[in-house]
Amino acid sequence: MRQITLYSKVKNNAENHPVIVIILVIFLIVTGTALFLTSITTIKNYFFSEEILQTSEDPLITNTKDLSQEILKFANERQANEPETDFENWDNSTNRLIKYHEETMNRYYQEYSVRVGFIIDEFKKRGITNENVERMYKFPTNYFGLRDIGIGLGEMANKLESETR
Repeated sequence: MRQITLYSKVKNNAENHPVIVIILVIFLIVTGTALFLTSITTIKNYFFSEEILQTSEDPLITNTKDLSQEILKFANERQANEPETDFENWDNSTNRLIKYHEETMNRYYQEYSVRVGFIIDEFKKRGITNENVERMYKFPTNYFGLRDIGIGLGEMANKLESETR
């Protein structure tokens, strides 16, 4: 009987708020895809961890690799701690998710965006660019964008490191 009641509540919410249902479906798809990509990133980091941990005389390389790892860790931790959707308390649940997402983006802007901008400028001086990082770092919008920035910074550092060997 509990399932029928929950089903009817979800159905009523869906009929009364179709836009919210669409947003929830998109959110669930994005979250599922993000979890899959997190797993892929974890596997990638496991197999390439020696490359990430290498040190270099050039502080730009080490600072960039450190920042890359910080951003990836931040994105993974924030996503792992994201509030769950409560279908019985839809409005509050949605508001919590929105607030959490805004807090995530605000923390990124405060803690990382300026540092990323300085690093991008330093790499440009050395003739190395990454269009994805340059496009995303000001407005990453979600966990995918944060991961793109982290991975892109690591790629830039590895490229500079290979050019200086």
